[in-house]
Amino acid sequence: MKTGLFFIIGFGLGFVVNRWIIGYGHIAIELFFSAVLGLAYALAYFVDRPEWKLSKKLLISLVGIIAVQVVGTLFFDSENTLLALIKFCVVFMSYNVVASLSQRKSLR
Repeated sequence: MKTGLFFIIGFGLGFVVNRWIIGYGHIAIELFFSAVLGLAYALAYFVDRPEWKLSKKLLISLVGIIAVQVVGTLFFDSENTLLALIKFCVVFMSYNVVASLSQRKSLR
């Protein structure tokens, strides 16, 4: 339930930033980048479980990266796909770095 909420929050914030601050000028690209940010934020929250092994967390993040790659390749050019992958990785890793700095090793 909360993972979906994190996707909506990430998507909403990503859309506001992409649409009105950065302004790519193409609504499909802005929606794609927003969905990528929402997915990264939701997946980072989803795998933020101290009892899970690192290999399981990495596999789930790899599935997210592959999904972004496939959708980006099908609908957009390689430049936008690469930019989306970079955004995904930055958001995902930022969440995990902040979580690792907390005393509980989790932000849940």
